[in-house]
Amino acid sequence: MHFVKSFNKSTKIYKDLYYINKKMIEIMFDKNAMPSIDLLELLEIIGMPELNSKNITIDKINEWAQENILRQGERWDEQTTKFEMFREKIINPLTNLGFINEINPSSQMYEGAILLGATTCKMKVRLQYLINQYNNGIRFNSIHFLVSERLLENQEVEEYKNEIKKPKTEYEAMSKIWENIDAPESMRKNVKIYFVNTPMQGLKRPTTDDTVVEWLKLKPNDGKYLVISNAPYIQRQNLVMKTNVRQDDKYEFETVGSKINNQETIAIILDEVARTIFRTKRLLEPLNGDFD
Repeated sequence: MHFVKSFNKSTKIYKDLYYINKKMIEIMFDKNAMPSIDLLELLEIIGMPELNSKNITIDKINEWAQENILRQGERWDEQTTKFEMFREKIINPLTNLGFINEINPSSQMYEGAILLGATTCKMKVRLQYLINQYNNGIRFNSIHFLVSERLLENQEVEEYKNEIKKPKTEYEAMSKIWENIDAPESMRKNVKIYFVNTPMQGLKRPTTDDTVVEWLKLKPNDGKYLVISNAPYIQRQNLVMKTNVRQDDKYEFETVGSKINNQETIAIILDEVARTIFRTKRLLEPLNGDFD
């Protein structure tokens, strides 16, 4: 089985899709689309059957992952504890697969920084990480906060219980976080600030994809952007950015972020593994149909 057996490697579709997924393919799947040793080790520990079969494919892995390790409800809802027994055994493969450690910028200068919306506590972590990078010499002309009209959860509102004017939405919370955080004076003076406030999608909260699409409507400047996330979300959100905006002469993205919170549940980390596998599979399907 090969992702690219029916495509010449000089074709644009191959170049675009391989460029987007090169790092992910190298750590999760080999050049023939077979799962990496670390991915196999992880799946074996958490109970996926028939891993010794030569017929194991990304389709079968994705199907099992969606049925068995995809989270129930929202990330902030209470999650199952059934995977906690595997914590010590799976930390090593999860680390090798890129879901645990901090990832830092590879360049010194970017056209802009993009901070992806999240719960209030994660937005604070992401913004502090960006400020730390600025203090370490990383520069960008602008910051784009990709947030939304998602109503805050009760536990988020509780953070502002002593304030007279409490934020009600993710956008309002991010605005307040930026207003109150200890940022360098030169950063506030020289860096342009943009808030992209994505509306609700009917009764559903906007996804990262929705906020990226909304950002593109503003026709941001061409160039290289530093995207701020945090582990364990970096890998998937890197794919989100690069699949919504195909690599071309206009935009380039590098997704980075702080290491995982030690209190993060294994269920949430495995959920990110499942979502990353799904997005990788979906992205690569044009290269080889249904992976026959």
